[in-house]
Amino acid sequence: KDGSANIMKAISGYIMSLDISDPAKTQSILKEYITTNALNTGQVMSGLRLCLVGSGKGPDVAEIMAIIGKDETIRRINIALEVLKI
Repeated sequence: KDGSANIMKAISGYIMSLDISDPAKTQSILKEYITTNALNTGQVMSGLRLCLVGSGKGPDVAEIMAIIGKDETIRRINIALEVLKI
């Protein structure tokens, strides 16, 4: 969707500053970021899930991030953006 790539780039940069080892805390921080930036929760979370696991549906995004870690999370977002040539 329009703007999704820019949102994913911004969130990737934001994730760099976070400790994502606690899924509940990460979920809360992501929701706060989405609200503060007047973003659509469904679009952001589905976009992140798509970047992380290749599907718009699946496990909780914060849990995925905690399992794969910060470096892999950022790497997967960047790969998704590169594949889409965005």
